[in-house]
Amino acid sequence: MTRFSLLLLTATLFGSAALAAESTPSPSGTMPMWELKLPGGGSIFLVGSIHMLKPDAYPLPEAMEAAYTASPELWFETDMEALKNPESQMKLMELGIYNDGTTIKDHISPETYEKLTAFLQEQGVPAQMLMRFKPWMIALTLSVMAMQQLGYEPQYGLDQYFTDKAAEAGKPTAGLEEAMFQINLLASFSEYDDEAFLLKTIEELAEMETVMTRMNTAWKTGAMDDLSALMNESFDQFPEIAEKLLYARNRDWAEKIDAMVKSGKPAMIVVGAGHLAGKESVIELLAAKGHQFIQR
Repeated sequence: MTRFSLLLLTATLFGSAALAAESTPSPSGTMPMWELKLPGGGSIFLVGSIHMLKPDAYPLPEAMEAAYTASPELWFETDMEALKNPESQMKLMELGIYNDGTTIKDHISPETYEKLTAFLQEQGVPAQMLMRFKPWMIALTLSVMAMQQLGYEPQYGLDQYFTDKAAEAGKPTAGLEEAMFQINLLASFSEYDDEAFLLKTIEELAEMETVMTRMNTAWKTGAMDDLSALMNESFDQFPEIAEKLLYARNRDWAEKIDAMVKSGKPAMIVVGAGHLAGKESVIELLAAKGHQFIQR
């Protein structure tokens, strides 16, 4: 998936590495995981996910598996199973498709439409298959298709891995957001931002293989500055989209995680890695509240 649309689905995702260690930024660690030790025992772990990975991402580092074992409950961006149920899938299609007889050609500029159809022809994708899709739906569909061609699959994403593991062990799981929250956000884009999202995706798909190789290396080594540069630079051009998809959600999650820390209950929290690094990241916001997470 491209840097622009990765934030949502592969995570979906990233920022620069400002971590709170003794109230000062920490250098990159060895993996995208941070720990806050609770006064009463146990820890809260924040784990940065990429939502689509290859099988060779496994086995995970022993420290990450140990963090899972030590956590009595797991939190994700959303309830992964609820997102896959028929009701959610129907709602996704309802929000992502034009139901008024119009097509994508009626809603974007001739220039963008020309770029879209040229790209589809180049990729061998039948244009008619996507003509009723809204721009954001086309962007995500093309991104997932391209990712899968490179061997990345949702079932290997870190969120899905830990969701399945928790289900087998009977560990409780929960979501920081409702199942359809992210999709409703995309559906709320203005026509300008919606078209910009599609256009940026088309432009970046050509370099996706290179970007994903670099991104996976950065993710595996915990090099969050590198991950940030790869994932978030696109959002500098679109501050309103960045506010909706990244910063507002970070603020909401930081409040919820702050409450978890104060409750003293250990947990593992798995979210898109970009939410845990950079300007106004969850880590930075929690540091401002006096919480000291250390990158592992």
